[in-house]
Amino acid sequence: MKLNRTEVIWDRTTRNELNENWDTIEDEVNGLGENVSVEVLNRLTDRIKDLADTAMVNEALNGDFSEGTEGLFAWAAYSGTSIRGQNGKLIMTGDGANRQVRVRQSNGYGLSEMSYTEGHKLYIQGDFKVLASGSTGVGFEFYGSEVTGTIHSVVQNVPEANKDYKVSDIVELKGGAGKMIIQIKTFFASAPEANGKSTEVDKILVLDLTKIFGAGNEPSNEEMDYLMSYYDYNWFDMAGAGKMALAGFKLSMENRSQDDTELNIINDVQNGNFETANSWLALSGTTISASDNALYLIGTGSNNLVRAYQITDIPYRLGDKIYVRGEFEVDNDECKMAGFYLRSSGVAATNETFFRKTAPRRNELFEMSGIMDVWDGDGAGSISVYLRADYTDSASARDNKLSVRKVIAVNLTEAFGAGNEPTDREEFDKLIRRYPDRFFDYKPKSGKWQIALTNYQVSNLRKPKVPLIAFTIDDGNLTDYITAYPLFNQKGIKGTSYLVNKWVDSNDNRFLNRDMIHEMYENGWDFQCHTANHNHFTDYATDQEIRNEFIINNQSFADLSLPHPEHHAYPFGDYNRRVIDIGLQYRKSLRATGMTSGIGYNEYDRPNYGALNARSIDIGASEISRLTEIKNVIDETVKNNGALILYMHQVKDNPDDQYQAQLSVVTEIIDYALTYINSGKLQSVTHSELFETINNYQI
Repeated sequence: MKLNRTEVIWDRTTRNELNENWDTIEDEVNGLGENVSVEVLNRLTDRIKDLADTAMVNEALNGDFSEGTEGLFAWAAYSGTSIRGQNGKLIMTGDGANRQVRVRQSNGYGLSEMSYTEGHKLYIQGDFKVLASGSTGVGFEFYGSEVTGTIHSVVQNVPEANKDYKVSDIVELKGGAGKMIIQIKTFFASAPEANGKSTEVDKILVLDLTKIFGAGNEPSNEEMDYLMSYYDYNWFDMAGAGKMALAGFKLSMENRSQDDTELNIINDVQNGNFETANSWLALSGTTISASDNALYLIGTGSNNLVRAYQITDIPYRLGDKIYVRGEFEVDNDECKMAGFYLRSSGVAATNETFFRKTAPRRNELFEMSGIMDVWDGDGAGSISVYLRADYTDSASARDNKLSVRKVIAVNLTEAFGAGNEPTDREEFDKLIRRYPDRFFDYKPKSGKWQIALTNYQVSNLRKPKVPLIAFTIDDGNLTDYITAYPLFNQKGIKGTSYLVNKWVDSNDNRFLNRDMIHEMYENGWDFQCHTANHNHFTDYATDQEIRNEFIINNQSFADLSLPHPEHHAYPFGDYNRRVIDIGLQYRKSLRATGMTSGIGYNEYDRPNYGALNARSIDIGASEISRLTEIKNVIDETVKNNGALILYMHQVKDNPDDQYQAQLSVVTEIIDYALTYINSGKLQSVTHSELFETINNYQI
C-alpha cells in the first residue's frame, strides 16, 4: 500500500516535518498486512502526535458560552434582540423591532478583531435550535467592515422548531476589506413574527483554513466535518495539529479499515435502534410507538411511572458487569428524572440499578449510561432493561412523552473476560461515541471499531482525572468553627461552609459570626451560598422570589467582605427544573442532597452542574451500615476517578437530631479518606476547587 503524502490535509510546515520520517511510517504501514492491529495503530498514533504540535485556534472567543456572567463574555446583541445564557448555551430572542434576531462578537474580542483577507477560506460551524416555528432560516452571515464585499450566508433554511441543526460550510472571502463582521442570526418574514421567538446557539467554531493549511491545501467542507467528528461535541477552542494530522492519516486509511469482520462484543438489546416497537413491552400507565429510529413512551395518566422494558439475552450471573447506554429526551418540564432501570427478570434482587438524569430539560437530548455490577446472588433469569420516566403523580405523567434512541447493553464480562472488563464508564462512553452513528446492532464491525479505538486514544490527550473529595457543611452553624474547623486543620483537610444570610452574624449564637468567618476564610476555608432565608425553593410562586434568595445572599457576602459566592447548596435538597434554570444564572454550580445520576460521586465527563451529587454524613455511631456505605463510595470515587461531595450539618460529640453528625464518625471518615490522600490517590478540595478542576478538565 502506498500512503498519499500529498493529499492528506495538514499544513506545509507539518508536512515537511512529517516527510523527514514518512518513509519509516510508510514501511510500518506496508508491513501490516490486511488486518491493522490496534497496537500498531496506537504506535502510529503516538508517532504522528510526536511529529506535529502546532496549534489551531478557533477565532470565535467563548464559542461554547462557558465564560463570564451567564456565559455571555465577549458576545453582544443587535437592536431588536435580547440575549441570555442558559446551561452553557446562548439564547437570543426577538423583541419585535427587527425581523432578524442577531448577535455578534463584542468589539475588541475574537471575531471582531479578525481581518477580512481576500481569497482566504473560512470553515464556519455552529449548533442551532429554533424554539418556536416561523423562522425562514438560521445560521451565519458575514462580510467586511470597511468594504462589504460579497455577503456570505451559511444558513439552514426553514428550520423546524425544537430540532437540533449543525450548520457548517466553507466560504472563500471575496471583495471585502477591514475587519470581519460575522453575525449569528435567525431570519423571520417580519418584525412582528420575530417578537418573542428564541433560538438556542452553541459550539461556534470559525477556522481560517488558509492560515492553518496554506493556500491551495485547504480541506473541503466534507473533509472538515469528518475531521471535526473526532472531537468531543465537534468543537474545540484550541487544538494541536497532531490530532488533526492523525485524522488526515485516518482519511488516507479509511478504505482499507472498513473491515466487515464482526467482533465478539454483543449488543444484547434487540431492536435498540427502534426501527419498530417490536421486542419492547409497555407497562401500565404507558403507551409506546416507534418512528424515525426512536421509541416514544407516553403516559396515560394512570401511573406516575412511564415505562417500557425488554428481557435481554444477558444472563443474571453473579460477578458480571453490564454496560448500558442510550439517548433520551422528554417533551415536558414535569419529568423528575429519566433514564435506565436494570433488574433481574426472575427472582427480585436487591441490586436493582438506576442510571437517571434528574430534572431533564424539555426537548434537550441527553446521554445516559452506566455499568451494573451483579453482586446479589438472589437474582435469577436474565437482565431486564427498563426505559423509564418518573413524575410526581399520575396526572403529571398524562400525555407527556419520553423519546429514546440508540440503546445498547453489553455484557462486559462476557466480551472481555472476568477481571479484564472496562470499569470506567466514561471512557467506554467515549469509545462508543466514536463508533459510526454511536450505535451497533448485535456485533460491531472490526474496521469501524479500530477507527473508534485509535481515535479514542488520540482524544484522550487531555489532562488526567484526579479523584477528588470535598467535605462540606450546610447552614453555617457554630460547630463549623468550634469543632469542624480545628479538626480539619489538624487532619490537613479542606472545608466548605454554605451560609444562610438571616443566620450569619445574627443574635442567634448557634451560628457563625463575622469574626469567626474571617478567621476561617483567611486560613483557606471556602464559603458559599445556602440562600438568604433557607426556605423551600419550590414553594415560591414567582421567579423573582427565587432570584431574591440569590441576590440577597450576594449582598450578604459583600457585607462580610467575602468573595462573590459562585456555588450553592439547595436548602432541604428542594429544587425542580425552574429552580435549576434560575439558579444557574447566579451560580456556576448547584449542589443537591443525594444521588442525582444513579451513582454517589460526580463524573468528570458529564457533571450535572444544576444538581451535583452529594452524600450525607449526618451519621451517628450506631449507624454502621451508613458508615460502611460512605467508605464504599470513597473507594468507588478513587477507583473511577470521580469527584465526591460529602455534606453534614452540626458536628457534635453526641448528636440529638437527624441534622447532626457524630464527631467520632466524621473523624473516622476523614481518616479513611486520608489513607488515599496520603498515598496520592485522592485529593482534598473545597467545593470551589472541585468545580474548577472538573471545568478545567472539560476545557
